[in-house]
Amino acid sequence: MTRISKTVSDSDFLILFNNYMAQWKALRDVKSFSPWTQSTFWVNFIHAGEKLATVILGSREIPYSRADEFAEAAKLFISAARTPPDIGKWYDRHLKKFQLLEYAAKNWKAKPEATGDTSQSSFKIGPFIVHNTFGLLGEDLKGPIRAVKEAIQSVSLELSLVPGFEKVLYGNLFLVGQLKQPKTLAWYDIVEDELYIRTDAHGGHSNLHSIIHELSHRYWRKFASPMMKRKFEERNSYCQFEAPRKLAIPPTPKVGDPIGFPVRGRKGIPKVVSTDGYRLTIEGGGSFTITDWVKYHQQMRTQSCFPTLYASKNVEEHFCDIMGLKATGLLKGDHLEAFEQIIEGKGMKTQEQAVARVAARYRTSMAFVPITRDMLETWLNTIPHLSEKWHLQPGRAGVYLLPLSRTVAIKLGSTVSGKNEVIGVGQGSMQLALVSRITGQVINKKAQGQNYFARTTNWEKTWRDGIERMRDAYMKAQGFYDALAGITDRRKYKVDLLEKIQSVPYWEHDSRLSDWYRRVFSDGILTEAQVAYIEDRKNETPKSRMNKQDEETLGILKELWKKAKAAGDDYLMGFCKDVADKRVKQGLPLSSGQQGYFDKMRQKYRV
Repeated sequence: MTRISKTVSDSDFLILFNNYMAQWKALRDVKSFSPWTQSTFWVNFIHAGEKLATVILGSREIPYSRADEFAEAAKLFISAARTPPDIGKWYDRHLKKFQLLEYAAKNWKAKPEATGDTSQSSFKIGPFIVHNTFGLLGEDLKGPIRAVKEAIQSVSLELSLVPGFEKVLYGNLFLVGQLKQPKTLAWYDIVEDELYIRTDAHGGHSNLHSIIHELSHRYWRKFASPMMKRKFEERNSYCQFEAPRKLAIPPTPKVGDPIGFPVRGRKGIPKVVSTDGYRLTIEGGGSFTITDWVKYHQQMRTQSCFPTLYASKNVEEHFCDIMGLKATGLLKGDHLEAFEQIIEGKGMKTQEQAVARVAARYRTSMAFVPITRDMLETWLNTIPHLSEKWHLQPGRAGVYLLPLSRTVAIKLGSTVSGKNEVIGVGQGSMQLALVSRITGQVINKKAQGQNYFARTTNWEKTWRDGIERMRDAYMKAQGFYDALAGITDRRKYKVDLLEKIQSVPYWEHDSRLSDWYRRVFSDGILTEAQVAYIEDRKNETPKSRMNKQDEETLGILKELWKKAKAAGDDYLMGFCKDVADKRVKQGLPLSSGQQGYFDKMRQKYRV
């Protein structure tokens, strides 16, 4: 799903803008190159434009007079699905949209702080901050505002029995047009915890249903109890497997009978014109088998057991669509009865369940080992392959650092107290992470392979295996972790390194530099050797980068340019100049597409 960035610092916005301009320039420079070369630069430009456009949509005041124009420009980048067949024509056709994105980034002001004034681009409605992304006015804006207010009211009325559902009333709600998904009415961004509602969509559900549906995703992911989820999973399984068995599959139609459902591209319901006992042919051409008939009606009867077709997708969508239907008063029949039964039966525990939980906790407690500080530190002395002796982290009684290098250590967080006391059952555990010895920041905690290490029997071997996994992860990418651990300010590192790469002449034509640029732009880092390469390229002169073969290639390009001029071949003249200036003189090899065209033209003009 498309994600709109609502807040961004000035420095990050400048990075996005500079990247957009750099990728635009790179695409403009290769307009005369082969289509294969152009496509790579086109993809980079689209990605840069999409990131800049989404930030402008979320953080800048878009003038109402240019809202539609900018929506088309943003959609060009956000909805791009495949490389156009002729990038040169595509570039010329959409040049004004590229320029509008540049103008918007330079001139449009940041959105003011949201208030209750709905004439602003961002305004408050109850607990929500609503972002009027494309500047809706009048009746176009009244509908979404009314739906948001109805959703807030519905939470306290129709959905009041759902335990804790009022917790979902917070955060950002974006009013958007069609950006990428033509059939999507609304969506919930799980990562950013934000809602998007389309105001131009015409579907089977109201805006109120869409808002409650997406709020229900937030509830399911963040607030629903495990017991409630389990009950809805049981209900979903019933609708998917048990309920359909109670419905009969209709008999196969005979010759002359209508098949019972429409066929795309045909008027009316076609009839069966012939059959061989297994395959049925229908009027107007086309056929299906008895197996196809059975599979189709099995699917139809399963979907008919759900409140909506979309609810049959999975248990989460089932729950969210039920909530939307309940809020709009459209939940009927056995689906309403099941919903009320689940809600009214929330949190009920039988005596048998309580006894079983106590017994399970007792069995678990018998497996725990009372580890003291002396036991733990004696065990730490047996850990091999450390660059220095382990030591306690200052100010933390149970946190130990196991150095692997000058900049990286394994942090072992234990539940041993400062008084050498044993922590109670259920609280005793150990966790591992790779951390920077310079900044103290965690740089890898997934390598431990599990959430935590319990104080169970045979804990020495289990914990040692975890430490070995952390050490192996470090050794496999030692240069990466050492470089990452030495960065004290990630934002400054990113800005400085991007500027350093951009200072290399024609960096975008160097495959290594362009790859590293994308990595750093995406918050990645480079090794010391890679940074040294950038410094070397930055300080080189064009002549120092050229070898004897490059000089020979340059001579051939000059001769080929003369032949092209005599023949009036403007494209080849431009190719020779671009390749000479941006590849050969920079000591860069020709791409496979450029090399193929170069060899073909040499043969054609006998150079």
